[in-house]
Amino acid sequence: MRQRALRGLLAVGLIVTFAAAGAWAATPVKKVLVYDHAGWFVHPDIGVIDDHLKKMGADNGFTVTVSSDPKVFDAATLAPYQVVVLNNISEMGTSVKVTAQRDAFQKWIEGGGGVVAFHGSGVVRGTWDWYIKLLGTDWYYDAFMQEARVFIPPKGKDHPISAGALQEGKLTDEWNNFMVNVDTVAGISVMLAVDESSYDPTHKKNASEGNNVPGFPMADPQGKWVHPISWVREGGLAGKGKVFYSCIGHDLNSFGSVFATQHFLRAIQWAGGQLEAATAISRPGQGSYPGGAAAQLRFTGSEAGWTGAGAYTLEFFTPAGRQALAISGMGPGRHSLQGRLQPGLYQIRIRTEAGLTRFPGCARVGF
Repeated sequence: MRQRALRGLLAVGLIVTFAAAGAWAATPVKKVLVYDHAGWFVHPDIGVIDDHLKKMGADNGFTVTVSSDPKVFDAATLAPYQVVVLNNISEMGTSVKVTAQRDAFQKWIEGGGGVVAFHGSGVVRGTWDWYIKLLGTDWYYDAFMQEARVFIPPKGKDHPISAGALQEGKLTDEWNNFMVNVDTVAGISVMLAVDESSYDPTHKKNASEGNNVPGFPMADPQGKWVHPISWVREGGLAGKGKVFYSCIGHDLNSFGSVFATQHFLRAIQWAGGQLEAATAISRPGQGSYPGGAAAQLRFTGSEAGWTGAGAYTLEFFTPAGRQALAISGMGPGRHSLQGRLQPGLYQIRIRTEAGLTRFPGCARVGF
């Protein structure tokens, strides 16, 4: 029935599709634990990333507790939390040494807990075999800090983390190579890849494997697999739990970007069971669509995902992260808004006068 309705709309002309970030589960994410005690190299932005995660939680309805004490890996302590975020925990096995703490963490995940680990948290250096198997690989070396193109590979486009998200962006970070390409590992799905032609993979000076020696490609030249930088594991070694890892996050410049903030928010929501299958509403836009030129759109804030009170601004970003449109309205989102957009897919960001920021999904503009 939905397909017949959509065909009818297409006959009208311009279609604006507002795709929600995902269906909200009966129990949304409410409590997140951030663990930030590095066992080896201490990334300088760990503290400011902690603060960024706290704001992300405040903006999106969940509380964030930060701890540097491995004693949090205890069944009773972990029980209230839906998600544990590992903030740059280089050498996880050195950070969490006590067998009982390791066992408690493993049982919590297998029982349904969600893990979001990033950047240094993939640098295990052989210190915890089970954790390495859970991630699917260990770190090999860092490349120099530099800008690169990251993108959602075709196999990741239908995952709840990716549905309605920005399809690609440019970020500056340390782009790691890993011992194993997880795109070839059963049970793991790649969410983001890095375009190896967009950066220099030379070893960093402080890499133990060599000083400024040439790097090597991880992606298959025939395109059978990509160079993964973000991936998920659900089931298998994770039991009833969910595990997400991303190479992004050496510093706040990368982690706090529009692209990465959305990426990690969706990862937390997915790991906590809040983000399910994507939903969408399609309807005809107002006005013509001549020759692919910018079209006049007319819609309400609630159609774009805002039902709160007070003044708000809707911002539309291209897949590369460029702002294409910003329009303001008043809550609860019932008033008509107008703007002009070229055909394409746009990420929506909502900002309120109270400082709340949300990424409710995307808008697809086309015939």
